[in-house]
Amino acid sequence: MVKLTLQFVVGYYPFLWNCSGVLMQQLLGLGPEYEVTQSMVLYVLDACIETALGVPLQLYRTFVIEQRHGFNKQTPALFVSDTLKGLVLNCLIAPPLLTLFINVIAWGGPHFYIVLNTTRHSFARGARVPGDAVSAPAGPCGSPSVSHR
Repeated sequence: MVKLTLQFVVGYYPFLWNCSGVLMQQLLGLGPEYEVTQSMVLYVLDACIETALGVPLQLYRTFVIEQRHGFNKQTPALFVSDTLKGLVLNCLIAPPLLTLFINVIAWGGPHFYIVLNTTRHSFARGARVPGDAVSAPAGPCGSPSVSHR
């Protein structure tokens, strides 16, 4: 929580947004009108920075604390491999989802939260099976009523 507050206070995200715009301009030749692409570049930059900043604590947790208590089964090579695989998967899976989210916000306009909330409620209702504990009527104490047949 302190790290996130500090990031907002020092302007980390606006700085990263500008850096992603510069990278996008220099590497891809795209201007600021491609905000979805810039958002994906920002996400990948942030994921790389967060991974790099998190490695020292993760190393300490894995190779000092876990080893002290006999839980560590990881080698340094496996640690590096797992960290890089996690970063690559994160950078491959998240940007398309981020693109979808940004497009839903753009499509919904200034009231996009209504679209998102309606969609969320629709999926939540559709996932329930009639007669399950979640959709069963509540009993006197707020718990689902149980009928004895």
